[in-house]
This record gives sequence, structure tokens and C-alpha cells, in this order.
Amino acid sequence: MKKITVLLALILTVNVLFSAPVTFSGGYSKVSLKEGRRSVSLTGGATVSAEGMVITADSVTLTGDDYDVVECTGTIEIKDEEKGLSIKTTALYYDRTAERLLISAWCEVSDSVNELEAGAGAVSYDLRNEVLSLEMAARLMKATDSGLLSARAERITFDRGADTLTLQGNAEVEWNRNSYRAKLITINLTTEEIRLEGRIEGEVHG
Repeated sequence: MKKITVLLALILTVNVLFSAPVTFSGGYSKVSLKEGRRSVSLTGGATVSAEGMVITADSVTLTGDDYDVVECTGTIEIKDEEKGLSIKTTALYYDRTAERLLISAWCEVSDSVNELEAGAGAVSYDLRNEVLSLEMAARLMKATDSGLLSARAERITFDRGADTLTLQGNAEVEWNRNSYRAKLITINLTTEEIRLEGRIEGEVHG
């Protein structure tokens, strides 16, 4: 089968009637509709749309009775225009039921709503609570009213709803001509309050 047909898309929409719909396309597909073993494999420029996100990848596999697990490999790009998010990576596991993205490869994140750019060796994103967690050589740059904020740590958590940053492990921040280093750094981006814990170092300018 060289092209996903409209009929097949309609069948799959019926199958996920009681969950959020998922649509897809690709150059080549392999489909199993057997109860308990439902799956769709896509290659050749695969695209999946679900929960407001559009995911493109070299290879995509959807599994589960409601096609609630999406696994992607190759060159991957995730876009959510409403939330202003764009993510690029090479390995993605998306659990639609848990509403969580898990990325186990180097990842580049762009958040146009919060004017933020980030990168890390592994990333998890809790869509329900809008919490982005970056691990392994995590780095982040964010535009603020007080200038560009640059951060590095073993783990960086950005709570988009609360507008807070939490840096854990060898945390470093440069912001407003000041620099901070600590085991744990917490930043409230709304109030611009910074809290440091564990082996604190810093340099501030008046």
C-alpha cells in the first residue's frame, strides 16, 4: 500500500471514537486491526496529528486499542502551534493516555510563547500540566524583561503554567549581568526571585 486511503482513515477514526482522534499519513504503511494487537506502521515521510500536535518522522508506529502509544525514529519534529512549541529530536515515545512525551536522544526545544530555547540529552514533557523536564547536559536560554537568561544544569525543569525554572545538579545561571552557581537554583520568572541551595557561589553587579 503506497498511500493511506480515506476509507482507512475513517475506520481508524471510528476505532478511536471514545478517545481523542488521531490522523496520519505516510508514503508506506502496514496496518493491523486485530483486537488486542492493533498497530499502524508508517514510513516514507510519516505525519501524525493528535491533541493539537503535528509529528513528522522518518518512521512512526502507533499501537494500542485506541492507538494511544506513538513511537517515532529518524528525523523527528513536533509542532504545537497553539502552545508555540517546536521540538526536534531522533527518538520519541508518546503516551497519549498519560499525556506525556518521552525523548531519549538529543533534543532541541523552541518555545515562541515564552521566548525560550533549550537543549538536552533527554527530555520529558507532561502535556497535562505543561511541565518540561530536560536532563543530561541541559541548557536553556530565555528572553526576560531583565535581559537574556542563560542556564545550565544536570536537570532543568520549566513549569510553563507557574512560569518557574528549577535547576538541579551543577546549576549555573547568568542573568542581568549577574552569575549564580549552586546545587539547586529556583527562579520565579514572574517576580524575578532567585533561590539558591547547596554550595552557593555568585557574582552580582549593582
